[in-house]
Amino acid sequence: MSGFVETAEERTARVLRYQAGLLKLAKAPPADLETALRRITEVDSETLGVARVGIWLFNEDRSEIVCQDVYLQGENRHLCGQKLLAKNYPAYFQALEESRILPASDARRDPRTREFTEGYLVPQQIFSMMDVPIRLGGKVVGIVCHEQVGALRDWSLEDQDFASSIADMVSLAFAAEERRKAEEALQEKTAALERSNRELERFAYVATHDLQEPILLIIAFADRLERLLGARAEPQALDYLRRIQRSGERMRELIDDLLQFSRVTTQAKPFEELELSQVLAEVRKDLELRFAESGGRLETGALPRVFADASQMRQLFQNLLGNALKFRDPRRAPVLRVAGRAISEKFCEISVEDNGIGFEEKYLEQIFRPFTRLHSRSEYEGNGIGLALCEKIVLRHGGTLTAHSEPGHGSKFLFTLPLPPAKP
Repeated sequence: MSGFVETAEERTARVLRYQAGLLKLAKAPPADLETALRRITEVDSETLGVARVGIWLFNEDRSEIVCQDVYLQGENRHLCGQKLLAKNYPAYFQALEESRILPASDARRDPRTREFTEGYLVPQQIFSMMDVPIRLGGKVVGIVCHEQVGALRDWSLEDQDFASSIADMVSLAFAAEERRKAEEALQEKTAALERSNRELERFAYVATHDLQEPILLIIAFADRLERLLGARAEPQALDYLRRIQRSGERMRELIDDLLQFSRVTTQAKPFEELELSQVLAEVRKDLELRFAESGGRLETGALPRVFADASQMRQLFQNLLGNALKFRDPRRAPVLRVAGRAISEKFCEISVEDNGIGFEEKYLEQIFRPFTRLHSRSEYEGNGIGLALCEKIVLRHGGTLTAHSEPGHGSKFLFTLPLPPAKP
């Protein structure tokens, strides 16, 4: 208070009280913005010993400030929504723009605040004010207003430092609210995108499934027509007929590939604990003929147990090993190596390496796109869906898939899969 002489012990006690108030706010549990602002104004009022503490924000064009919360200590209640127009209080608004902190010990005489005297300060018995700017993103967005009722007060440096720390707490509360809103918006967009993807995948599945019947009919009737005409068919007519058959077969393969691609999500099965070595052994049997024809061999290192969809793991290895056999170097027998290792408490990394023709890594992103090929169909069969399917399976399991390669020196595919959850 004005004329009050504070002892060293009293000053120390006051500073400790300020520190305790800030610590109380720092340790407070997360809350919505309204609750956080109310908590701040209450602690500020009680700790600093002022009757009224308000939090005000500028509007977009800074023509007014709007009260977000004001705590009336004597009545133990909160108000909000009041507005102050810049045109009615030009000196005060100019001071807010120019001052780092506005301590008005005699608010009724201070040129920065005396505009409030008749209409506000006298009716509310306010003698002193201290306004501290709220900064957000390097910009002053509002103020924390402290109002002393009943007597004048000289705002000490400790008072001002405490009030500045309170303004920082308010800034953190607004920043947290902005982050929360951004996260909610992101979650909503993500959910909408996931719904859209599910609908698109479902449409693709239904569309391709419905396309199967007419394509099969085209192939069947083309075969029947060829048998019916037999040797009587003219060479040109027979050529056209066989083009229809080849196109029909290719369309059927495309539809089958699309169905497989969409089934990763539309017909997914629950995850279970799996022995990857057992899955790999089954795939090796499925590819027995291709290994025999190419003279290839499979070398297997230690493989971890994983938490995955069994059918999709089989499909994943079948595609990767099948690709390795398909894109083999004609100068040598294919050698495939599969190994695994734990990389964290939750995930493992699996590698599938070959000594095939390899590829330039500038095409790494491209090879995982559906129906993308680096070679013509005359060189290698297939529709370019296999690696896209592998990536989709790995992503469904929360993992990542990448590759390292060099032309003429083989390729190494690396992907991560979840380990079984820890048992209680």
